[in-house]
Amino acid sequence: MAESLGNDDYARYPFLAESISMAVSRMKSLNLASLDGSEVLGHDAKEVFSIIRYRLNEALKNGNSPDLSDVPYYISLASFLLSMIVVRAAANAYLTSRFALAEARRSERYMERLLGNREMARMIIEHACGINLTDYYREGFLMDIKDYLRNAITSQPSWKLVNRWVIAGKVFVKDSEVLHIFRESAARSIVQTVQKMPEPSLKGELANILSEIMVYRPKEVSRPIEGGIPPCVQVQLDRMKKGENIPHAARFLIASFFINRGYDTDSIVNMFSTAPDFSEKITRYQVEQIAGSRRAGGPKYMVPSCSKLASEGLCFKTEECDNIKNPVQFTGKRQTGHSFS
Repeated sequence: MAESLGNDDYARYPFLAESISMAVSRMKSLNLASLDGSEVLGHDAKEVFSIIRYRLNEALKNGNSPDLSDVPYYISLASFLLSMIVVRAAANAYLTSRFALAEARRSERYMERLLGNREMARMIIEHACGINLTDYYREGFLMDIKDYLRNAITSQPSWKLVNRWVIAGKVFVKDSEVLHIFRESAARSIVQTVQKMPEPSLKGELANILSEIMVYRPKEVSRPIEGGIPPCVQVQLDRMKKGENIPHAARFLIASFFINRGYDTDSIVNMFSTAPDFSEKITRYQVEQIAGSRRAGGPKYMVPSCSKLASEGLCFKTEECDNIKNPVQFTGKRQTGHSFS
């Protein structure tokens, strides 16, 4: 694989093992405590720190890492590695997940353009995701069924195997779906790399950058979440609190549940602030749509039924659920005189 990649590819897909190895090999003589010197890898130190700041701010504030195509590949790689070190020092799951998703989106943009070179794109995607693909008439790919089941978005009906074209043990997957799998795999890889790093002790300008990015930690929910939260909702809230990127169906469940419990828009929007792809503008729009307040007479969406949630893999039934048919009926107390099924 390494012999097929050029230096620019390492910078475009910096989460690959080969890319990280290259960055480490070029930086192994650098000491984090002495990076405030006049040069870093032959470049003005202020310029390198500026790139790290830019990379982290764009990722954590806007959710998309910058292109950096005008930056020498070895400086781009160094800024990625140093950005991961700063994020590791932050020791915050949300910042880690948001940075990882932003970087994965950056690589996804490159991969989308690379799809014109089908063989090269297939090779990098296979290597990055650990899957087997067969090009299919430039419309998509055929993926081994075991790889598909491991990567499918089970909460979305269109990804269910019964709704797919399967031939000779392979599943047809559109380019856009392969890109989704690539992005999710890249994000997981970055999170795992950051988590495996020993927690660094930063000094000088890196410590200043660390202090600056802490403003991107999620806000506290303005209204405390009161009791009577069903397990299906609580599981997703806990996942978001850990910085996980939960599926659309889970987000709809949270929004519709709290809307129907009488929570205001600001409180609900703040609940989503720990999602790594959080955008206040988009989240507010979606919550208002679900609440039916985007336009006069707009419908207020109901909370999905328990059977619907079960079919989407979002039901985490406990005895306290008793025989309820919808999460809004949850009280947290098992009713006497009722059998539990």
